[in-house]
Parts: sequence; structure tokens; C-alpha cells
Amino acid sequence: MLRAHYPLRWHLATLFAALVMLAGGLIGFYNQQQLREQLRGAARQQATQIAEQTALRLQAQLRSVEAGLRVLARTRTLDLPADLDDAALREMLRSLLELEPQLAAVFVADGQGRFYILRRLLDAGLRERFAAPPQAQFVSQHIHQAGRAARTSLLDAQLHTLVSREDPDYAARFDPRTRPWYRMAQAEGQLVRTPVYRFFTTQRPGITLAQPSLDTPELVLAADLLLDTLAGQLQSQRLTPGHRLALLSDERELVSADRPDATSADYAAALAGGAPDWLGAKVPLGLGLNLLTQVPEDELQAPARAAVQRSGLVTLALVLLAVPLTWWLARRVAEPLQRLALQARAIRRFEFLEETPLRSRISEVAALDEAVASMRRSIRRFVEMTGALAEENDFERLQQTLLRHALPAVDARLGVLYLEEQGRLLPRCALRQDQQPLTDALPELQACASVELVQQALDADWTLGGALHEADLQQLGLAQTGLQLGGAIVVPLHNRKRERIGALLLLCEAEPLPSRVRFAEAVAASAATAIETRELIQAQKQLFEAFIELIAAAIDAKSPYTGGHCARVPVLTQMLVQAACDAREGPFADFQLDADGWEAVHVAAWLHDCGKVTTPDYVVDKATKLETIYNRIHELRTRFEVLKRDAEVAHLQRCLGGGDPAASQAQRDALWALLDEEFAFVARCNIGGERMAQADLARLQGIAQRRWQRTLDDRLGLSHEELRRRLQSPPTPLPQWEPLINDAPWQRIERHGQDPALQSDNRWGFRLQVPELLYNRGELINLSVARGTLSAEERFKINEHIVQTVVMLTRLPYPRHLRGVPEIAGAHHERMDGTGYPRRLTQAQMSVPARIMAIADVFEALTAADRPYKPANSLSEALALMAGMAATQHIDAELFALFVRSGVARRYAERFMSAQQLDELDAEALLQAL
Repeated sequence: MLRAHYPLRWHLATLFAALVMLAGGLIGFYNQQQLREQLRGAARQQATQIAEQTALRLQAQLRSVEAGLRVLARTRTLDLPADLDDAALREMLRSLLELEPQLAAVFVADGQGRFYILRRLLDAGLRERFAAPPQAQFVSQHIHQAGRAARTSLLDAQLHTLVSREDPDYAARFDPRTRPWYRMAQAEGQLVRTPVYRFFTTQRPGITLAQPSLDTPELVLAADLLLDTLAGQLQSQRLTPGHRLALLSDERELVSADRPDATSADYAAALAGGAPDWLGAKVPLGLGLNLLTQVPEDELQAPARAAVQRSGLVTLALVLLAVPLTWWLARRVAEPLQRLALQARAIRRFEFLEETPLRSRISEVAALDEAVASMRRSIRRFVEMTGALAEENDFERLQQTLLRHALPAVDARLGVLYLEEQGRLLPRCALRQDQQPLTDALPELQACASVELVQQALDADWTLGGALHEADLQQLGLAQTGLQLGGAIVVPLHNRKRERIGALLLLCEAEPLPSRVRFAEAVAASAATAIETRELIQAQKQLFEAFIELIAAAIDAKSPYTGGHCARVPVLTQMLVQAACDAREGPFADFQLDADGWEAVHVAAWLHDCGKVTTPDYVVDKATKLETIYNRIHELRTRFEVLKRDAEVAHLQRCLGGGDPAASQAQRDALWALLDEEFAFVARCNIGGERMAQADLARLQGIAQRRWQRTLDDRLGLSHEELRRRLQSPPTPLPQWEPLINDAPWQRIERHGQDPALQSDNRWGFRLQVPELLYNRGELINLSVARGTLSAEERFKINEHIVQTVVMLTRLPYPRHLRGVPEIAGAHHERMDGTGYPRRLTQAQMSVPARIMAIADVFEALTAADRPYKPANSLSEALALMAGMAATQHIDAELFALFVRSGVARRYAERFMSAQQLDELDAEALLQAL
């Protein structure tokens, strides 16, 4: 990772500012830490004080309630065994409720399970539960008989009954004798306090105080003290707005909080030992209660931060006052260095504009300025040379370009480039400083002793220098140049494998400086790379050319009937492409191809049928309808021979049986003649050609129904695959009568697996109607092919070669300028109306070279004399057929017109067609129908 760099004046100003701010920051940090600890201590002390005040307030409430309970416990009027629900009891209980606002209810119970409670209607939830009218202030619940009878009454402020109803469900659910407060009071016989718990009816947390009656111990007087509002009374004690206060039981249940929506989970982190960014404390209050206090750290530390900010502002003010002076002084020191930095950045951006020398009294800066200027000149020359070498594609011009840039770079007067061939150094190019090539001197250079001298220098790792004598000039063979030479540089050229591929000789007026020698070595390294790269590119192109021609030749060699097709189509394609480029008017006036475009057309034309390597030979070469690996007409001929033998046998049997020999022989001869004629008809059907008539198809069906007798097992001597297909049908007993021409089930060869290129969602965009079968070799169905020799499955297999061509070509890692090869090569069976294959492209979706290739492929096929299924067409016949194709948008009509008018068709015919095919042609009449 690169480090950032900043001007020197920034460093000086920043250093001063940083020192001042560091001192201020340290002071502020120390003050902040001290203040933070003081605030934390104050928070802990405040929490303790709040806890103490809360405990005192709670104890005062408890003592007030306890005093009231003790007074009532001494009252003899509590001894009412007949009925506890009377006006005097209500008044006594209300007087106890008025002692403390936090009392929720006062009640009395005896050992018989009778119970009476007077409860305040404190909130809307309680009023809704008892369906209290607006004037109701109290509710009383009275259990007459334990577990059986109870009454609920709603009372106004004067304890007058507003509503009263029986409540047997309450008597069934509640038994006071089972409650903790009753049991504790009975067990201890004195006033008791329960732990914090949730009350039976309201489920609000609180404490129950219970006092047995002094006269009747089984009679217990009790009061419920609410605790859930206690924390809310502490809001005035908050240190900050975010300060939290809560009461929790020893079991960590939330009893009371200063926020009505708080839950125990809100304080879980504090209970576990602390929460991030919060200062918390838990202080026991007694009675199973704990005060929990939490203060946000950021609110608590706000004063400390404010103090630090004030300190930082003071420090910043000091820095701002001192920075201008520091900035001015630093700028005076750094200005020359800044200019040098700008020059270095310009060099890094490959901008080599000359700069005026710096005027600095600092010696290091002046030396640096001189070094930067020298570096700028050297890099500029090297970059210019490298760029020129990279752009040059011609090898001869590349050599001159190398010397043209090397001479001024090392201040040489003459340069000679030697290349190694078969272990010998040979001069290939010489150039003077005035850029005049010494082409005429190359033979002299090769004949003189300069090569031996350079070879010696390379072997000795020697750089020539010093004064050169006249004899030396003669040895170098350069005396005729008239140059005054005083030194020379000889550097080898090495390829990437450190193998020497040549040498560079640079002759100077004076002894070369070591820096120029090293620069010459860098120039030689770049030159060697450029030379090797050009040689490799040329060799790779030659290898690629040979390879694609090898593939095309191999495809042509597969079939004796299509030999030369892959070689002739590229010639015709390039002829028509050149005609389109030469057009100065019409639809192709703007069409041009650069060198890369021509190379793409050349490669695509040679590889346009590379997919045929996957097409079986017998399908490509199928000359008759029954041909597979061999012509199966011989099988049918044998069956006809069997029928003729059967006729002979029948004749002889009739004669032996006493029949008329002459009549029997005439019957036999008539059958023989019919069989001979029918076989001749079948043989003609096997040849193929033009479309078969319906009458011929019907006659073929009739002949096929003749029966012949098979007596041998047709499952013997079969290959594994043939036997597998035969076993799919059950065996038949022998002898067996069979149709003369048969479509047997085992002749249907199914597709196994699915080629990804033939799937409907293939990534190449092929849109083909794939036949159900891979092949159908039925005899009758093949003989019934309407035109030509190929069945639907075999024609698809032939057409599939273009699919394989596209698939194969798209897998090749093309350079950028050849990426259009698959499109050009793979579209020569497409039609302009979108009904071709394999992608069903339209004319608008095809490039001009792709449409040209379609015309070249069709014309070559029509005029080729090596097709087994048809004779070659003459020039006029082929162009007439193609004119019809152009009219029906099979091929591009405009390109076809160019093909005819430009004379490309005639020139190709004169080169590749026989004399018999070269007939007269009326081009304009041919094109009138387009």
C-alpha cells in the first residue's frame, strides 16, 4: 500500500500545530479523567443517598400502618362471629386505609374461612374489573361461608352500598387461611411482614402486614401496601434526564420503576454486573427489596467533555495564531522542492516538457534539479522508442525504428543491428545519425571483419572505447562513411530465455560515458523484446494459418466427394469481400475491412465447415437411399433372387406333379420378368434425384408387400449394439415369412442422452426441430425419400455440422480482433427471411461477411463436380438457381447482384470450373427479377 506524501511546508506547520495540540490534549485528557472519577463518585454517593431516603420513607409507611393495625387489633368490636360485614367494621377499615395513600386494601379473616376486605378503586383497570359506576370509591368482598358463599359490593365515598351481588366463584377460588400473611400471623402470634409478592386480586407487587387480634387470635387483621409506585416518587432525585431508578426484589423481579413501560429485561445487564456506556449501582433496602440506579455514561460525562472541548478550543486558537508565520517560512524553504515534485509527477504521467532550471542556494536542490532533467530526457527517449517499437508491425521497419531512436539516446553517430541466424551474426540494418539508412553498405558489412570484431566483443563482455585507429575503421568496414569515430558500444540482444538473438553496435565520436552504456543496455533489452515478440507473433500466425488449413484439408479428405470444398470457399469468400470493399456506390459504398477484419474473414472461411469432423462419413457420402456403411440394395437383390428361386422350385414341383411343363414354364417366366422389372424399379428408386411421383411411391409400397421366407436366425453374428436392438422384439419361429422390403423396429436407432446444443434453452441460440430418432434405417422408409438420398434424420445430421461448427469455434480463446469468427463461420446456412438454421437469423442480424460466406458456400456447392448425388451445374445454371434463392430471400439479393456484376462469379468459374461448365451469361437479364 502506497504511503501518502505532503508538501514540506505542510510538514513544518503540521509539526508545530501537532506539538501544541498534543500538549493541550494531554492536559485536557488528564482533567477529563479527574472530572470523570469525581462524577462517578458523586453518582455512587447520590445512589446511596436515594436508597437511604427511600428506605426511610418505606419504613415510615410501614410503621404508620403497623401502628394502625395494632390499635385495631385491640378493638373488641372485631369480635363479630355472626357477620363481619357491618358499618362499624367498614368505618374502622377505612380509617386504616386513610393512614397511608399507598395502602391498597385492608381486610380481616378468621379461622372459619370467613373474610372481609375493603379495597380502594385505585385505577381504571380495577374499576373495569369490578364494573364500578363513576361514584364508586371502594369495593368490598365478603366471604360468608368458606368455599361456598361470597358477596361483592361497590361503595361510594361515604361507604354506602351502590351495587351488591353474590360472588360464589370468589369464595371457591379464595381461602384466606391458605394465604402467607394469615399463616405467618397465626404461626408467630404477632404482627408480621410478608416478603414482596404479587397480590391475589390485582397482581401488583407489594407487602402485606398482618396482626392477630389480641382477644381472638384466630382473627387476623391485615393491610396491603403497594410498592410499584415507590420508584416513580424518586424522579426528583435524577442526576441526568436519562437516569433510571427501579426497585427489584431479591429474585430480580421488577417491583417498581420510574418508567411505566419498563421491564425486568431493561435492567438485566446492570444486575449481571454492568452495562456498556452506563454507570449503575444496586443498593439493598431491606424487606427483600433493592434500589437499582443507572446513569448514562455520556450524560454523566457531559461536563468533563465540555471541559475538554474548552481546552481544545484554547489550544486550537494558539495553533491558528502561529500557523500563518510557520506556513510562510516553510513555503520559502519548500518552493524549489515543490517545483521538482511537480516535474517528477509530470514525468510519472509521461509528460516530458522542458522546464527552466531552478535558482536555489541549496546545493542539494540544485543537484536534484539537474538529475531530474537528465532523467526526463532519458525516460522520454526510452518511452518514445518503446512506443514506436510496439506500434510497428513490419519487421523491416521495426529494425530501422530501433536504430532511429537508439542513436540520439546515446549520442551515437552510426548504428548497426545484427541478428543471429544459424549461430552466426549477420548485419540486418545500419543507420547514420542523420537518419540515412546504409542499405547499400550491408553487403560490405557482411563481407568485412566487423562481424568478427563484434563477436569478439560479445564473447569478452567488452565495450569498445577510446580512440579507434584507421585500421580499426577498416575492420569495421565503415571508413567510407567519413565519420570521425572515437568509441563504440556493443551490447547483446537476449530473448526471454536469455538466449542471444543478435547484437547492437553504436559508434560514437568520443569515448562513451558509463551512463550511456547502461542506457544502451536498456535500449537493447527493449529492442530484443520487441524483436522476439514480432517473431513470435509471426510464428504463431503462421502456425495458426497452417493449423486451420490442416483442419480444412482433413475435412475435405474425409470424403472423396467433397474434396476441396473447404479450400475453395475461402477463395470465393475473399474475392466477394474484396468486391464489396472496392464498391464506390450502392449499398456497399461504405463497407471496408481493416487488416484485423480481413484476418477474421480468412479464419472464418477456412473453418466454416469444421463441424463436419463430427458428421459420419457414410452420411456425408451417401450416394443412394439404402446406403449406410454399404449399399443395402444388394440385400434386396438377394431377396428378389430368392423369390426367383422360389418360382423355379414351384415350376419344377408342378412338372413333377404331372402338370403341363410348357404352361408351368410360361408361368415361371412371367413371374421372373415381373420380379426383374420390379427390382429394376426398386434400384431406380434407390438412386434418388428429383422428387418421386405419388404413383411410384404407391407402387413401391405394393412391391414391399411381397413375402419371402427366412429360415436362418437373424440374431446370429451381430454386434452388441445390433443385438440389443433386436432383443427389444420377441423372437419369431423359423421358417418365417417376411415382407420383401421391410421397416423393422430394430432399424430405428434412438437418441441416447441430449446434446446441450440441441436443447431448446441452449446458450448458443440454436433453434432447430430435432427429429425423434437419431437414425431410421428402415428399408421402405429410406426408399420412399421424396428427393435426394437422405432421410429426415440423416439430413438433420448433415445440417448439424453447422451447430458443431459454432460450438467448436465459440470454445476457442480468440484475440479481440477475431471474436467475430464464430458469427461469420456459423451463419452460412442462415436465410435472409429467418427460416435458415441453426439460429434462424434474419438479414439484419447477420454481418456482411457472414452473408457473403452464405453465397460462396451455395455457389461452390452448385458448381462442384465432385458431388455423388448430382451432376455439376454450369455457370449460368448455378447463377439462375441462386437468382431464385435471392428472390425468395434465401440469400442476400444485393450481395448476389454484386457477385454477378463485379465479375467475381466469372473469375472464380474460370479458375475452378471445367470448360464444359463455362457457358454464356446475360447478367442483367438474370438480375432483372430481383
